[in-house]
Amino acid sequence: MCKAWDDHKKAGIREGEERGRKGILISLCRSGEISVEVAAREMNISTEKFKEYLV
Repeated sequence: MCKAWDDHKKAGIREGEERGRKGILISLCRSGEISVEVAAREMNISTEKFKEYLV
């Protein structure tokens, strides 16, 4: 594979992993398993920003 394709593939994989991680944290927060604060900290964002995902 050429470098551009390899870089593009790696970026896609990272994006997919991040979406999956965000989905899991949202699910755990909605079910009450973890707090909004813990989920936000895990995503390295503010609690206010994380609350936007819960709507």
